[in-house]
Amino acid sequence: MPMIIPKIDRATAFIDRRAITHNIKIAKSISPSAKIMAVVKANGYGHGMLNTANILSPFVHGYAVARYEEAQALRANGISQEILVMSPTNNFEQLQDYPFNNFTVAVHTKEMLEFAMNMSNLSYWVKIDTGMHRLGIDQDELSQYFLQEPLKNQPKVLMTHFSEAQKKHSIATQKQLHCFIDIFKSSNIDAFSISNSAAIVISENQEAYSQWQSLTTTSLSNSQEYLRPGLMIYGVDPLDTPNQVSTELKPAMTLAAPIISIRSIKSGDSVGYNSKWTAKRDSRIATIAIGYADGYPRHAKNGTPILINGKRTALAGTVSMDSLCVDITDHQDEIILGDTAILWGNDLPINRIAKYADTIAYDLMTAIAERVEKAII
Repeated sequence: MPMIIPKIDRATAFIDRRAITHNIKIAKSISPSAKIMAVVKANGYGHGMLNTANILSPFVHGYAVARYEEAQALRANGISQEILVMSPTNNFEQLQDYPFNNFTVAVHTKEMLEFAMNMSNLSYWVKIDTGMHRLGIDQDELSQYFLQEPLKNQPKVLMTHFSEAQKKHSIATQKQLHCFIDIFKSSNIDAFSISNSAAIVISENQEAYSQWQSLTTTSLSNSQEYLRPGLMIYGVDPLDTPNQVSTELKPAMTLAAPIISIRSIKSGDSVGYNSKWTAKRDSRIATIAIGYADGYPRHAKNGTPILINGKRTALAGTVSMDSLCVDITDHQDEIILGDTAILWGNDLPINRIAKYADTIAYDLMTAIAERVEKAII
């Protein structure tokens, strides 16, 4: 059943709980034995961290966030499941608070590892740099620590992050996977986490996913896996080339705003700051109550699609702080003041809008401003 968008008087992000549930079940179907750490950082990718966490609660083992403060917010609002902080700072005083709050930390520097190894009540994962060179401990450095086993405090999970999991048959991903398996074999750790959204859905089914993980002589199949779905939870296709599974994802967010003005202009008249759009005919222009202060991209190009009453209209002129304009000339008899415009959602994929703005869906979703109403439906 499609989401029904009511009349509104302000920019609103409608969050579809059924879509979120549908998407997390897809992740689970790809690796049924895995524990799911739902990624809800950056305010749930703009969907609302607390609301998203509560919707996901029956289906996941725990949650992954980027910052200590995000973990605190989840705990303060009654979330009792495991919480992994993936990008902590080297604040060792703060790390001492993790056990008290029952937080798990992703250790990604040798200094943090040395601290974690000697803090007996700290739950921690170790992040390995297998080739992305952003965060993680180098393979050679990590081997030195494993030679010291038994460690005073053993890591719970080994993890890594792929640099281009969204690409089919990526050589870089295969190199990273082989590197990870070599390190995993040399340790006594029996749990791993390697798959984000793209790595989950690119295999299309459980059998293909298991085969992908078994590319070397040693399979990961006998160890506990932790999945880290993020983008797919929110119904955004994470792949460069969509496949059967990724196209089954359902957008969780529909961004909408009301039409607050309609006017007629003559051929040759311009719209918006700096006359970036000029009418080639007598035209009808609708002004919509959403702008870059709400999170809509200021750099969206003329012609960026916007849906009104199911009709495709186009952005006309530069996006302003609080509003934007669209050319409704071809549908002027079907659009009136107060109608609701859809900026992205079910019938207007956010990935398409991102291309018009020369960016990615992550950027658009996480830019949604606090003043945008969020409605769970």
